[in-house]
Amino acid sequence: MRDDERRRGGRRIDLDLLIGAKILFWASLYVYVPVLPIYARQLGASHGIVGMVVGAYGLSQLLLRIPIGVASDHLGRRKPFLVGGMLANALGCVTMALAPGPALLVVGRAILGIGASTYVVSSIYLADFFPRGQIARATSLAVLVSSATQVAILLAGGFVGT
Repeated sequence: MRDDERRRGGRRIDLDLLIGAKILFWASLYVYVPVLPIYARQLGASHGIVGMVVGAYGLSQLLLRIPIGVASDHLGRRKPFLVGGMLANALGCVTMALAPGPALLVVGRAILGIGASTYVVSSIYLADFFPRGQIARATSLAVLVSSATQVAILLAGGFVGT
């Protein structure tokens, strides 16, 4: 096997791993969403606090998505941000699962928003696997994987939660 064939084979494995990671990434962010308001209410959250639980995710992204992208570009490194995003997602899920009350649900969702803020970095990293003339293909693949996973996981979460 020639070196360029080995490199392509290795890049294919890396691409498959990245796509698998993106699926797990979105699953960790969306599987519980259909039952989140019910769960928050069971923990004693008022309707206003339920709104805070849901909104903390978006607020974190609003504040951090651009700075994380800028930092990734400045450092020229993507993997540390991707690993950090996955770790934030894991921590956010554990925080929400073990939350004794609504306050930690808000904290958990905010942590999940931090993890979700690394999405753009993962899409740029994915584009690095494609030749310059195929950036549209890379973007399409990223959107397809993300959207299909979100729909499938939301449906699954709704069925599991009932």
